[in-house]
Amino acid sequence: MPLLKNGEWILDTWRFYADDQPIPSARPKIVTLARLQGDDGEFLFHCGCNLGVRLESHEKVEELEPWLERLQLIALVFPKFVDGRAFSSAAMLRGHYGFKGEIRAVGNVLVDQYPFMRRVGFDAFEVEPGRAQDSWKKARIGIGLAYQYDDTSEAEATAVWRARRGVRPALAAE
Repeated sequence: MPLLKNGEWILDTWRFYADDQPIPSARPKIVTLARLQGDDGEFLFHCGCNLGVRLESHEKVEELEPWLERLQLIALVFPKFVDGRAFSSAAMLRGHYGFKGEIRAVGNVLVDQYPFMRRVGFDAFEVEPGRAQDSWKKARIGIGLAYQYDDTSEAEATAVWRARRGVRPALAAE
């Protein structure tokens, strides 16, 4: 599946393995939370490769806490357009837990939500092939003002309260 990371289309070397699939020992892998919590959990960290976990929207971020320092990737699932729980999960991973690895949006990922996803901590996006991918390639993704701003990048949108503060002194001087 096409992967957009840091504004570039890249080849995705990670593979998701469902609970009933055998796991190869060497390649970067994404597993379910159930598999991570099960008998294979600790073994997966000792195979000498990168490990990620796929978190469904009904699963809680708090359940990942014991493994967060050893995970390189967390894939948060958007099962449908109206389910925004992954936004909260990403914000918690970055803000509360300080997760530094990749947070990937998978599932029903829409181009309209890109700036909001970036703002809460997503840095990679699995995009369905076909027409949706064309929209992602053609889109000029950017918002000039935001109610919440991204502290990690000066190039992101200006916070509304900062923009207002700059306008008010100018009006008072006239």
